[in-house]
Amino acid sequence: MKKKVRKIMVGGQSYLWRAVTESPGILQLRIWRMPETTPWAIVHEIRFDDPFYFFPELISCEPGQIRDRFQLNPVTPGIVAKFIQRIPDAGGNFHPAGDGQLMPHVPTKHDRDINTTHPNHLDPS
Repeated sequence: MKKKVRKIMVGGQSYLWRAVTESPGILQLRIWRMPETTPWAIVHEIRFDDPFYFFPELISCEPGQIRDRFQLNPVTPGIVAKFIQRIPDAGGNFHPAGDGQLMPHVPTKHDRDINTTHPNHLDPS
């Protein structure tokens, strides 16, 4: 997945966000509340079965089972807006729960290091 920084406005507040790959099939969403210089919130363990990585499994799957077995929707602005609305004002580290809510995430040694630099040097589009 591209490391493109994007802008979004939620509830009158501007945010920057970027989805990066933690591991094949798992994304991490970083959200900066403008004009802060460190990530306001990080959502870990977002499942995304990238068709590029999972092509052999996809073509061998029964067509009616693809939706049940694979998560093919990437992180979209609509999903980011829903996450932002559910994150407490203080921000923090979270992971999605099965019911669409966010749960606190306890970082482990396997978590990817976060970029603490404000991403304004990149083109937010």
